[in-house]
Amino acid sequence: MIYNSKFKIQNSKFTGYTLLEIMVVVSILGIALAVITPNMLGRARRTSLESSLSALAGDMKKARAEAMSFGTRTVLLTVGSETSGPEDLDQDGRKEEHYICFIDNDRNGAFTLNVDQVLYKKNWGNVEVGINTLSPIIFLPQGTIVPNGQAPRALNIKFPNYKSEYSLELLSILGMTRIVRIRL
Repeated sequence: MIYNSKFKIQNSKFTGYTLLEIMVVVSILGIALAVITPNMLGRARRTSLESSLSALAGDMKKARAEAMSFGTRTVLLTVGSETSGPEDLDQDGRKEEHYICFIDNDRNGAFTLNVDQVLYKKNWGNVEVGINTLSPIIFLPQGTIVPNGQAPRALNIKFPNYKSEYSLELLSILGMTRIVRIRL
C-alpha cells in the first residue's frame, strides 16, 4: 500500500476495467457485428437460392432417367411466372409445391388428379419466381425434351426484398442446364 499525503490509502494493484475501456470494447464489437452480419445473411440466401436451383437441375436429370427407364413421358411442372410462392400443382387442395414431377399417363403435359402418378414434389420456402419460360418440361421415353417454342428456356428465382436473383437455363433438348446469378 502507498500512503497518500491527503491521508488516503491507495491500493497499487490493478482491480478492474474502467467504464471507458468497457465502452470502447463494446463499441468495437458492435461495429464488427454490423459489418459481418449482412454479409453472412446474404451468403446464406445466395446459398439457399443456388441449392434450390441445383436441386431442380438434379430432379430434371432424374425425370429424364425415369422417362427412359419407365418407357413413358415424365413431366416436370414448375409454378408460373411472377408468383409469390408455391401453388397447388398436384391438385390436393394445398398450395405447397414450387414444382412437381409426374408420369404423364394421359399424355396431356398437365397434371391430372387420379390419372397421373406424382414422382416427387418440392417446396423452396420463401422464394419468389420471376420469369418462367421453362415449364412444362416434357421428357420423352428416349430421353429428349419436347420443344415448347420458347427460347431461351429459363426459370428465375429470388427472395422477396432481396436484390440477388438466380436463373436456371435449359441448354439442350437432352436436359443440360446452367445456373447463373443474374443480379447481384
